[in-house]
Amino acid sequence: MGPAVRALGWAGRFLLVFAALYLATSLYSFSVMMGGGFALGKPAFRVTAEELAVSIPFSFNNTGYYDLNDANLTAIIRDKEGNVLSRAETLVASVARGTRVEGVHSVPLSIMKVFSGNMTKLLLEDDEFKVDISLGFRYAHALGFRLGFTDMSLPWGAPLGNLSVRPFGLRFNGTHHILRVELSFENHSPFLPVSGSVKVEVYNERAKLVGLGWVDVEAPPRSRFATPLELVVEDPSWFTGVGRVHVYTEAPFKLGPVVLPYG
Repeated sequence: MGPAVRALGWAGRFLLVFAALYLATSLYSFSVMMGGGFALGKPAFRVTAEELAVSIPFSFNNTGYYDLNDANLTAIIRDKEGNVLSRAETLVASVARGTRVEGVHSVPLSIMKVFSGNMTKLLLEDDEFKVDISLGFRYAHALGFRLGFTDMSLPWGAPLGNLSVRPFGLRFNGTHHILRVELSFENHSPFLPVSGSVKVEVYNERAKLVGLGWVDVEAPPRSRFATPLELVVEDPSWFTGVGRVHVYTEAPFKLGPVVLPYG
């Protein structure tokens, strides 16, 4: 065996050892870094003058031995039925070893798409959306990884939570019989104001329209609203103390009738 052949043999062994060491240190470094190197914050709604979006804080803390490159953070927002409401990506070109990078992943949402098919439920009841997040990146300039995070949720606050319409009874003001009604609700939304008109129709148990009226409402996010209404009643015998109320609203979206029993 000549010197050249022996040299090639030693070179091959050296390359194998180097590759094995590189792979071992890369995987060990990756496991060390991922022990606390990537973190996601709590998703939250964010509102600007132009759009509604979901904001997800994130951070990379590269405590490993090698650089992290071409990070791709993808988030998909779904409703409880699994329908995709929005999808967006955020790219981070590089996180050098020994450095920390923080950012916010923003996923734009269409209000009309959010309410499509279940507007009544989302306006009246608190709910939640599902957030699926995946992270792809290269580590040590050679190893590719993709991680999935699928157990995140995004709470939804109903703008018209605990909606209530309660007739109090009749009184005579000298010219008309008046039915006094109290309208109340809680705006659980952290970002949607409720501002507009609400129409109330009161029926008795025989489906006879007792009276109707309109009222303007103004409820900022995370507030409670209550106001009395006075409805003119043509025939006081129509009010029996039992029946249902129909509520129509244009604040923040057209809705109705929402049917509520009373008595």
